[in-house]
Amino acid sequence: MSTAAELHFDDLTVERSLHSKYVSSPRRLSTELKDLLGPGQYKVEMRHNVYNIRTSKEFDLHEFWIQKLSRKIRMNS
Repeated sequence: MSTAAELHFDDLTVERSLHSKYVSSPRRLSTELKDLLGPGQYKVEMRHNVYNIRTSKEFDLHEFWIQKLSRKIRMNS
């Protein structure tokens, strides 16, 4: 018999990996993912210097970080 937590975790079929060298802080990563995917819509696990992100929503990490960097560059210009 499955619990609600297991069923919820099974719904997280989209998996992405992000090396820790690209993350300035775990708190910032959590904030950015919350903005992108919504609160409570993802799980993050750290293994061997890599953040493994699981969610039910499709997303592109590279496009996401490019948009964040371009906004930061515009703000500093």
